Amino acid sequence: MKKFAYLSIILVIAVAAYFLYQFHRPIAIEQTYQGIVYDNDNSFTAQDSVYIKGELSRFLFGSDSIKGTLTAGERTYDIHLKKDRHYYFAVLTELKESHVTSIGSMYLTIDFNHIWLQLKDYSVHYPVDHGYFVNGAATIEEANEIVKNLLEKPFE
Repeated sequence: MKKFAYLSIILVIAVAAYFLYQFHRPIAIEQTYQGIVYDNDNSFTAQDSVYIKGELSRFLFGSDSIKGTLTAGERTYDIHLKKDRHYYFAVLTELKESHVTSIGSMYLTIDFNHIWLQLKDYSVHYPVDHGYFVNGAATIEEANEIVKNLLEKPFE
């Protein structure tokens, strides 16, 4: 009887360890988003795409995060997004000399269906003052609706 109890305990511990390992194991992410670059101020839109590659790390007692790279146009940025309710968010920065400068921000839905990106570099390649990228939209109105739904989603 004691032998059966010990085997049962060992089996339960082994199964729990396996599930914890599976939960904490990083998940590879590789996604290309087709969408538009737009500016609300001057009604500009242009087709573009962005590419994300990285790893999703899940934590039991903390916020999930994504570390990887974002490629927009000809530039590649290092990203580190943190989970915040129903999306992942990051402020994109770069180090120039000894100063850290904000170069944009990024929202990515948890299901990876929508991305909203603001980059200062869009003003170099497009005639925009405030360049935004959103996937799944063909017009500025559709883009604003997607962003509104992304940011106003209720708590889960």
